Amino acid sequence: MSGGDAEWKRYEKLAAQIARELQPDASVAWNTRIRGVVSGISRQVDVEIRWRAQDRDMLTIIDCKHWSRPADVNAVGAFAELSRDVGATQGILICSAGFAASVHQYARSLGVSLMLIHDAESALWSQQLTIPILWTDLRPEVSFGFRAGFNAGDQVNIKRFPVARREAPDEDVEVVTLFEQLWNQGNLPMEVGAKYQISVNPVPWAVVAEPGGARALRAMDELRIEYGVLHRSWLGQFTPSICRGLVDVLNGNEILISHLPESEIPLLRDPGWEEIEDPNQVAISLRGSFATSTGFQVRDPELGGLKIERVGDLLSADDSGRAMWAGSEGD
Repeated sequence: MSGGDAEWKRYEKLAAQIARELQPDASVAWNTRIRGVVSGISRQVDVEIRWRAQDRDMLTIIDCKHWSRPADVNAVGAFAELSRDVGATQGILICSAGFAASVHQYARSLGVSLMLIHDAESALWSQQLTIPILWTDLRPEVSFGFRAGFNAGDQVNIKRFPVARREAPDEDVEVVTLFEQLWNQGNLPMEVGAKYQISVNPVPWAVVAEPGGARALRAMDELRIEYGVLHRSWLGQFTPSICRGLVDVLNGNEILISHLPESEIPLLRDPGWEEIEDPNQVAISLRGSFATSTGFQVRDPELGGLKIERVGDLLSADDSGRAMWAGSEGD
């Protein structure tokens, strides 16, 4: 938009820009003329939006009033007549000063939508509003099982269970770390309530301490990691500094966001947000646009619920999680 344009013209062009962002597959044009079906004359339209839906040609027109006073019943009636004349399937009336409360029911009866423009970066056209956000933290609950052959007196940290990859037998890595790396990379399915199983291939070596304390490797036939996904969710509000869209006056001032950079989504959860049981049900009940944020990275080595299955006769285990096998366990 040219900085030299009059305010009313920039207002109309901003409405056209928002329309393009909301309907990227539609044809959006500013300041066009459409021949009236009833009048037979060429009618000026601020913003014309055309697209196809269910094999039908659809037309939405937008009329922008950059006024210092709220739009009244005459403005709504005149726009409704324009919409009928050009054969619009939807008509949206936008007014920078808002709308008199007395015209709301009249607009509903005529099928006219009343909207405000919101541009958070504009001193002229920024509305006082907040954006709803659904914040969800995903947390895995992990168990792992293995089959290995151990010698009498072998000790292994059953709580952390170090292993050595086949390609790097001199480097120890804990099973929980193997899982943590896959999880944090986003390479694993994360559907809440589902159960998953991972077979680690190639199967690594089990790292043990021999009776004298020396590090040794023992062959494993299988290493299996199983996990489920738990969640906690919150509903909150935030005020982005960069945001564009339309505010639907007749539907509780819900906002239809056309532009909201990812960088505007909060990185930290506000402690004042309300914890909720089922984010899917809340999402259904929310009106207009809302933001979502799903966190899944794990840095807690316990992973929220680590369980271990073992094969072999356990002779002893101390508080550190160190265990000693009484005899060897074959294939």
